[in-house]
Amino acid sequence: MIADCALIAPGAVISGFVHLGRSCYIGAGAMIRQRLQIADGALVGIGAVVLRDVAAGTTVVGNPAARSFGQSRLDGIEQQLPIYWSLVFKMPPLR
Repeated sequence: MIADCALIAPGAVISGFVHLGRSCYIGAGAMIRQRLQIADGALVGIGAVVLRDVAAGTTVVGNPAARSFGQSRLDGIEQQLPIYWSLVFKMPPLR
């Protein structure tokens, strides 16, 4: 099941039934085993191999995926999408 505003990057592999929560992001090349839950606002890093459920608002990286203890810069994907699209299409100058 995929909830609202969940993003799955190209090359991500999701096997079997996986519940993706609202505003979660699955990075490119990430692998997620079946019967797992990726909770609301979770971030799965590029190439991560997820073997356990991911709690809400948590960032996981690595193989096997482990919690990253750094502060996440994403408050929610739906808040970040307008910024992303403005960068892609308008290409504002760097400051």
